[in-house]
Amino acid sequence: MLGKKSMHANACHDGNFIGADFGMDLSFNNNLPENWRDFNKKYIPVFMEKNPGKSKVVAGLACGALHTICKGINTDDIVLSPDGTGSYLIGEVNGDYHYHPGDILPHRRTIQWYSKTVARASMSQPLQYSTGSIGTVSNVTKYADEIESLIKDNKPSLRNNEKVLWGSSAFIFLLLVSFLVGTIERNKVWKDEVSLWADAKQKAPFLVRPYNNLGEAYDKLGNYDMAISEFEAALRLNPNYFFALSNLGNVYGKKKEYTKAILYTKQALQKKPDYAPGHYNLAKALHMKGSPEKALVSYRSAIKYNPYFEEAFFNIGFLALELRQPKESVENFKNFLKMQPRHPKAHFGLGTSYAMMGKYENAKQYYENAIAYDPEFLSPYINLANLHMTTGNSLEAKNLLKTVLSKKPGLAGVHKNLGLIFMQENDGNNASKHFREYLRLVPMAPDAPAIKSFLQNNNQKQNEL
Repeated sequence: MLGKKSMHANACHDGNFIGADFGMDLSFNNNLPENWRDFNKKYIPVFMEKNPGKSKVVAGLACGALHTICKGINTDDIVLSPDGTGSYLIGEVNGDYHYHPGDILPHRRTIQWYSKTVARASMSQPLQYSTGSIGTVSNVTKYADEIESLIKDNKPSLRNNEKVLWGSSAFIFLLLVSFLVGTIERNKVWKDEVSLWADAKQKAPFLVRPYNNLGEAYDKLGNYDMAISEFEAALRLNPNYFFALSNLGNVYGKKKEYTKAILYTKQALQKKPDYAPGHYNLAKALHMKGSPEKALVSYRSAIKYNPYFEEAFFNIGFLALELRQPKESVENFKNFLKMQPRHPKAHFGLGTSYAMMGKYENAKQYYENAIAYDPEFLSPYINLANLHMTTGNSLEAKNLLKTVLSKKPGLAGVHKNLGLIFMQENDGNNASKHFREYLRLVPMAPDAPAIKSFLQNNNQKQNEL
């Protein structure tokens, strides 16, 4: 937080700030998500664009560090940071994130530094161990009494502070050097996230974060059983650790063990009720367990706590259709399209919502939009053809269904619909052709006897001619 090897310690102290750089020369003002996962999702691609050749692991670590400094540390938290001389500066965070383009460490937080520094040699061995742990920020609140005694002439009691935080410039230094030169020995350990966090766990076996992050790394690889093992280990160290509870719920959902997914996600939400991704994951699990109404409530909660939660808007759109609530479906698809205006499935969903409401012209427009944005997406062709059949435009319906078959000839339902259109037009030959293909594809269809009867009658007519 004070730069490579604390090289900017004096400037940070004199200017009353901590900060970070990582080559991210853009402001996060008005675009700084509450959750680090959302931040990483948004800014890892930006980082990789600005730092070509760097791995996604390095990008994730850099963005995680940025989010911690810019958002994760709260106002009134106490920060300890190495000054590069074997001592620690100590101060109180008293301002939100602000950006200083062109300056050193441009992503900043304002600090009121205390007058006294603390020598590392004066710390107990456990506190030295904790301040030497891997990570940008470590919670050392449990050493509040010791830290208070070390700075007793500086400030009132620390026990009322929610957190006492330590900023590891060693971690930042390793990242910065690997960005610039790529020759740091530790890069051998950082070949991937699994080796990184397995190494961190080995070096700090009583810290919960490495277990959780190792579990997340296994999760990304699809090794769900190993992920569960690490998350459970994290909970043995801290049964109330929010992220391990949330991650267990997420992984059990991926394993389709929805009862466990619901159990752990609800426990996580008890710890952090405003965690939007938790409500989203709970909604998915509830839906798969056959509780769509409860799922809808949870999706709404996800949007309540994150008004820009695209996936939640999208899923509510289709879930509301399933529950035959087209007005809510329309509202959510429109909100989604404000963020992704060219998304073909959202246009398709909105078209279906309007069709359910009997607003056929609106429905046609959005089906046509879906086709324009993805000509290989066949569902809007079929639904649009059905609308044209309903409104008596059989020619347009036939053209659309023929287009579908040119792209995917084996769709039985499309052959059946074309057969019905031709039958209504008294075109027995073309109707028979498509009905025969329909029966070839689904010989045991419930309506097979009726279609066979039509084919027999049509053959008789042809023989009589």
